[in-house]
Amino acid sequence: MAIPAYYSLIRRGSSGPDVALVQTWLNGIRDSCTWHAALTVDGTFGANAEKAVREFQLRYDLKEDGKVGANTWNVLYARYTAKHGLIVPYPGIVLRSGRSSTPMASGSPPTAGSVPAPSLPSSATRLATA
Repeated sequence: MAIPAYYSLIRRGSSGPDVALVQTWLNGIRDSCTWHAALTVDGTFGANAEKAVREFQLRYDLKEDGKVGANTWNVLYARYTAKHGLIVPYPGIVLRSGRSSTPMASGSPPTAGSVPAPSLPSSATRLATA
């Protein structure tokens, strides 16, 4: 699942994959205190989806307008990922297990010795030496 980087305003009458994603997330965070019925994930934002969004906004102290803008989208994503134990991808460079980063003096550019050379998988090494 991708982190929402583009926030299209979703409201009654909207349709498409963004709407289907919102419907999926709303269904995914339902619990025993949820008032609305499970939504049909069809990519069409109708009255039931609007009601579910209003309930979500009321519950999480957001502006209750029944529209999914950037704030509602962010909180909905955060609640869905928290409930399902999803790990949000780190936007930087992930070091391999057992590696550590070496702090560089501020303002000094990296040198050939300070940046480790990328290692090839063993199959690629065999091909390179063949």
